Amino acid sequence: MDFFPTQGDFPPQLERKQTAALATGLGDVGVDVIEDASPHTGDWLYVHALGGDIIFTSVTMKPGRLTGSFAGKTLSNGDRLYGPIIGIQLASGVGVMGRRSNT
Repeated sequence: MDFFPTQGDFPPQLERKQTAALATGLGDVGVDVIEDASPHTGDWLYVHALGGDIIFTSVTMKPGRLTGSFAGKTLSNGDRLYGPIIGIQLASGVGVMGRRSNT
């Protein structure tokens, strides 16, 4: 489903798109928990720091979406980093990764 409204959307279609986008942002399509220092790949909307701070080894976003590096940076407990994340490696901490799709 395309989340972006179009000029031809009727109110019920627009409501379905808004609901789907909100559900995805809240992790309704699933989450992955990362609690090791191995590199991981996927298609995630966000990383949420759970139970303590996260220190990143690396974060890879879809091409053209990230300038710079998160290496050595800290995400405080309870905070989220949004983006189309396709790769991540943690030096420490636990990350809950919100999936962008059911696949």
